[in-house]
Amino acid sequence: MSSIHQQHLTPANMTMIETALARVRLLYNLKPGSDEELHVAAVMVGEFQIGNATETGLYNVFLGPTDTATHFRRKQQMRLALQQWEDEGGAVHS
Repeated sequence: MSSIHQQHLTPANMTMIETALARVRLLYNLKPGSDEELHVAAVMVGEFQIGNATETGLYNVFLGPTDTATHFRRKQQMRLALQQWEDEGGAVHS
């Protein structure tokens, strides 16, 4: 079993993730602050923490798979990221 090195978020990392999120928001016409956008953000943070640490890499997660193995791996990672996000309290709504 391989271990995953979890990366820590810095202000520069958050800015990069926010830029990637803005690109995905535009691509899929997501409303800012919507549940869909919050899920995309959670997936991006999860992807970042497992090593997908570039704006292009995070954006590409939402472009669709290039092959079956990649698709399966990405769906697993997204499910795990969303589950962890929800286990930690998810989005806080006012």
